[in-house]
Amino acid sequence: MKIRRFSEMSKEEVSRLLDRGSKDAQQIKASVSSIIKRVEEEGDRALFELERELDSCELSSLNVSEKEFEEAEQNLDPALKHSIELAIENVTSYQKRLLPPSLWLESFGNGIIAGEKVSAIESVGLYVPRGKGSFPSVMIMLGVPARVAGVKRIVVATPPDRYGKVDEKVLYVCKKLGIKEVYTLPKNIGKGVRNVDFKLALTDETLNYLLALRDIGLLSKEEITVGKSRVRPFDVVLRLVPQPSSLLDLKGVSCVVIEVEGVDKRGKVKKHKLFVAMSHEEAYTKHKVNATSYLTGVGAAAGALLMLSGNRTPYGVLSPEELDAKRYFEILKELGVCLSHLVSDGEIVTQPKRNKGRKI
Repeated sequence: MKIRRFSEMSKEEVSRLLDRGSKDAQQIKASVSSIIKRVEEEGDRALFELERELDSCELSSLNVSEKEFEEAEQNLDPALKHSIELAIENVTSYQKRLLPPSLWLESFGNGIIAGEKVSAIESVGLYVPRGKGSFPSVMIMLGVPARVAGVKRIVVATPPDRYGKVDEKVLYVCKKLGIKEVYTLPKNIGKGVRNVDFKLALTDETLNYLLALRDIGLLSKEEITVGKSRVRPFDVVLRLVPQPSSLLDLKGVSCVVIEVEGVDKRGKVKKHKLFVAMSHEEAYTKHKVNATSYLTGVGAAAGALLMLSGNRTPYGVLSPEELDAKRYFEILKELGVCLSHLVSDGEIVTQPKRNKGRKI
């Protein structure tokens, strides 16, 4: 890599370097202004929609529940909690030294008395970032001064991870500081689930087709010029790929499997496996579509039928775990989807694990 000195650059190159920040800032300003305007006009509804658009997360609540605070304290390693508590103690001690007296008066003679009265503002909003890392230190450096100053209402906004979980270390800091108003956007699972994985099995033949399309650029989402038009190769491929409902002579079986593993109250590892399999021939004979199409759509249809059946359900955007599970599975069976449930027991956990004590 060749390193060039500033003095060796042309005026045009220097101008481009110095101007790049302002261009980026203008783009950011336009994007942020659009979001702010949308929230001002539509309120919370805009937050639900923006989270779905920007982070692919569904939303049903803006605040962190008491249960999540409790789980955060249970799940964190004791040594880490001790470090957090020590940091809070040190920062609190330092901030108290910086705190000015609430009132001071001084006489300047001739009956003139002047002074200053210092009082905390009523409320403050704190933002704790969340990208590839975790920043409980930011929560400490923002929350402790506000608490020491005597702010009555402290509200924290922090993004969750891609699974919808708020950082447990940040929640623990909030709990130690007595801050209960922590807002996040996506719906949290809220049942002690830490990792969620989705896997799709492809045949070697299908994988080779996809790799070939990628290698020649047909999976690119960047626009290219074709004649007088601008198109994305990816959109062309999607338009040409046949819809599942048209694959009437498809052979084989479609299978959906859900596995959940955890530790029960006795400290024993348990794995629950819920699965359903349907052949494409059976699905077409009964429903005139292939099994992949049917198993994909029937879950949403069962949820809709459950909500329309008169059963009491919460308002807002709902996750499957919020519905009446027993009635939901009954509807699936009525729609021709019979699930199998296997439970396997593992060993007793003798050493403390990170997820010990969670209910399955």
